Formats: sequence, C-alpha cells, structure tokens
Amino acid sequence: VEYAAAEGLAIAMQVNTDEGFTRKLHGFVLELKAIVLKELENLERDAILENFRQQENCWNAGDIDCYMKAYHPSDSIRTISSQGVTFGYEAIRRQYQANWPPERMGRLHFDQMLPERIAADTWSVLGRFNLQFPGREELVQGWFSVLMKRIGGHWYMVSDHSG
Repeated sequence: VEYAAAEGLAIAMQVNTDEGFTRKLHGFVLELKAIVLKELENLERDAILENFRQQENCWNAGDIDCYMKAYHPSDSIRTISSQGVTFGYEAIRRQYQANWPPERMGRLHFDQMLPERIAADTWSVLGRFNLQFPGREELVQGWFSVLMKRIGGHWYMVSDHSG
C-alpha cells in the first residue's frame, strides 16, 4: 500500500508473484501516485481560479456581499492596501462598501494569474487587477498577492495585498 497522508491519497495493489515484478509494480504505483497528485493539484488550481472568476462576476454586478464570499468569514483575515491594513471580515466588507458604492465600481477583470502551492492547504496567487470605468478610456491596473487556504473544504482568501 502506498499512502500519502498529506494528500489524503492511498493506492493499494495485491501482488502474488516474484520479487522482480513486485519492484516494477512498486515503481508503477509511484508513477501513478505522481500523476494522481498532479491532477489533484490542477483541480485545486482550477477551484482557486474559479474564486477569482466569481469575484469578477460579483464586482461587475455591483454586489460587494457576493464579492466577499471569496474571503474567509473570520476576524483573522486581512487586506493590505494604500489605506493600510484592515483585519477581519466585517471590517473589510465595510471598507469595500464605503469605498466602492455600486455606481463607482466599474468593470473588474483579473489577469496575469500565477497560482502556486506553498503547503498542502495553502496557495499563493499573484495577479493583476484591471478596472474599467464608464467614460474613461484607460484601465486602472494594479498588482495583488493573495494567500488562499482550504478551510472546511472550500478555498478562501485569508490575506490580500493589493496595490
């Protein structure tokens, strides 16, 4: 049995044959494990990027409460911006609502996304935000760095540094 606790993955095979075949089979199991782990990582990456697509949709609908669903609803999360550091889900939500009434939100699009796994349940995502406002030709752009954690089976932002 090959088991990887960190990934929650087990591959088991029963072999009743000579030693040489068993060694080859063990190598195959290790290769299979690597393939499965890579696929699981791709699924996690897709789920994390889907959070950002949902944020775009929520922002573009003028819905801050919907936009905030990407953040973990706890007092320990934080955002870092030109206004300083804000701690806690409710404080962050109030700050977004005060700074971004629906009529000022414009259209949001993320690009240049670079997600990277840094631990079993934590990813770092670097990217660029693009805001287009009515009556203004040039985009307002900036870069961000977000930490995403898997909590209760969902991926949430726990730290967001945007500039």
